[in-house]
Amino acid sequence: MFLKAGQLRHASQYYRFDVFLDRVLVNFNDYHLAADLQWTGLLVSHKLLDVTVQIDYRIKIFGSDLCKARKLLSGPYFIVMHICDEKDENIEMLLLKMCWVNLQVCLH
Repeated sequence: MFLKAGQLRHASQYYRFDVFLDRVLVNFNDYHLAADLQWTGLLVSHKLLDVTVQIDYRIKIFGSDLCKARKLLSGPYFIVMHICDEKDENIEMLLLKMCWVNLQVCLH
């Protein structure tokens, strides 16, 4: 299942992606007809400008993607961030989380 987290202004080679494994937290808040998937532990910075890039660390999930997410997160799962170029071709993958037990799902 792929969920688009955002789009960067420049080509991906101008960015550095730092994953802090000890700070990676993933939270899935289920609201019956929608859900929020939030995460921490990822820092994106622009190499040339030497600034931290603000990205959205939350994705809203609806419809069939919500059903897929509930099913996937009920068993062992991996959360991977794909870094793509302008043509949406995969150039790098970052493993954010690997879990062999069920994700704590918060129902609201």
